[in-house]
Amino acid sequence: MESRKNLLKLWWLWLIIGFILLLFFSSSSPKNREKKSQNINTPQPATQSYVFDMPTLIDKDLEELETILGEPRGLNPTEQQISLGIKEWEKVFIKDGKELLVTYKILNNEIIDFFISTDNPSGITQDKEHLLELGNLKENDEKYSLEFVKAIKNPSYFTGIKVIPK
Repeated sequence: MESRKNLLKLWWLWLIIGFILLLFFSSSSPKNREKKSQNINTPQPATQSYVFDMPTLIDKDLEELETILGEPRGLNPTEQQISLGIKEWEKVFIKDGKELLVTYKILNNEIIDFFISTDNPSGITQDKEHLLELGNLKENDEKYSLEFVKAIKNPSYFTGIKVIPK
């Protein structure tokens, strides 16, 4: 009877030791060690966080934008609208579910301004940095000026960012 108790204790001891060894070796396996050392020692490549690369789009006309961003949404102005004196028009480009509204001159397709809407589901945001990030924008760039467009109902929030070529 005594030897049976000793065998049972020994069996439990080996079971616990086996479990500890299993945990130790599974967390320090070559694959896991490689991942850990890679994360610590090797800088990870920066992920592209912007949707619209505005610095490369800022000096383009409407036709060049269409080549880069694809077919925009929106109708063209009619001859009647043009004859009535309409000089500006808008098109919307969609990329990765985000909108870029482009206002341009009808006469020569020159871009007047861009508007990047917030991607917040509420349609408003206080996060200026994220709005800048969506367009790969910097606040003090010589190529363009920026205007954070305030929400009508709550001016402490923004609906997006307007980018005006200089």
